[in-house]
Amino acid sequence: MDLIMPKFCTRNFGDAVPFGNIQSINFWGCVFLPPLISSLTSGMDDVSVMLPGIWVMALSSFPLLFFNSPYAVAAWTALMTMGEVVWSPRSSSYAASLAPVGREGVFLMMCSWPTYLTK
Repeated sequence: MDLIMPKFCTRNFGDAVPFGNIQSINFWGCVFLPPLISSLTSGMDDVSVMLPGIWVMALSSFPLLFFNSPYAVAAWTALMTMGEVVWSPRSSSYAASLAPVGREGVFLMMCSWPTYLTK
């Protein structure tokens, strides 16, 4: 998102589009929403929390199919952020729950290796 969204906004809406403000939706959502979502879903199973979050994130680009405006980009970013803050913390918890006793670190490393590979 950090590489493609600024170019997409500039090419489609011109240089005056506030893509930094739109990107900040993701940043602020990822800062403030995970504790709230975690407290609301604390008694639920990891997979039952992750699946709706994955679906929300997967379907987040639908506003861009129907509307070509900066508001659609902001809606895409907001929906993607909501999906991310629901499933992402639980993926680490799920990976740790699958690990044998004493091997949790290896499982968590395998869960997050794609992130380290791309950066």
